Amino acid sequence: MPDYLVGTKKFSVPIYTVWGNHEDISVVEKLKERTNIHNLFLLDEQNTYEIEGIRLCGIGGNFLPGKKLFQKPLAGGGGKIWSTPEEYGTLLKKVLYQS
Repeated sequence: MPDYLVGTKKFSVPIYTVWGNHEDISVVEKLKERTNIHNLFLLDEQNTYEIEGIRLCGIGGNFLPGKKLFQKPLAGGGGKIWSTPEEYGTLLKKVLYQS
């Protein structure tokens, strides 16, 4: 991945991805900051993409009911990330109101 982050390597085709629930939170934060990786598109609460009339959307992490659910976005530690109601709400607004 470091070669993609600095631009030494490039994806030859578009890659649309979400992060999983066992990712390192610091890696996900770096990827969200560096959205300029050639042909890499993160699907999250802030980004949806339209391809030939089809809108792609997604959200990474795990859905954890209980106290953890109400923590800050990109909550987690120790290799576990969960999604929050704030992220789901932002994604829903994007999907419903984006033209």
